[in-house]
Amino acid sequence: MRLVHRAWALIGEGGIDQVIDHVLLDEAIRLDAKDALAGAFWVGVHCSVEEVVRREAARGDRYVGFASGTSAVVHDEMTYDFIVDTTHATSTECAERLFDALAMDPRWDSGR
Repeated sequence: MRLVHRAWALIGEGGIDQVIDHVLLDEAIRLDAKDALAGAFWVGVHCSVEEVVRREAARGDRYVGFASGTSAVVHDEMTYDFIVDTTHATSTECAERLFDALAMDPRWDSGR
C-alpha cells in the first residue's frame, strides 16, 4: 500500500486526475496515505449501517458483515474536504455535489 500511495501521488503530479476508492482501516496505512497524498482532495463517503448491510446482501458477491463491521472505524482520524452520504442520494446526485465542491477548490483546475 505504501508503494501504491506514492504511485498515485506521482500520477497526480504528472497531471492525471484520479478517483481512488480507498478504505483506510489500519493506522499506519492511513498515516502513510495522508502523508503521500497530502495535496489530494479527500472525500468521505458515508452510508447508514442498515443500508450497507442491505446492499451487501443484495449484491451477493460481498462478504456480508464487512462494511457494517468496519463502519465504526473507517472514518477514524480522517479529515475530509468533502463528505457525501449515499444512504438516500443517488450516485449521480453525489457526483454532481462533488463536482460543485471541486469547482470551488483551488487545487482543482477545471480547465483540464
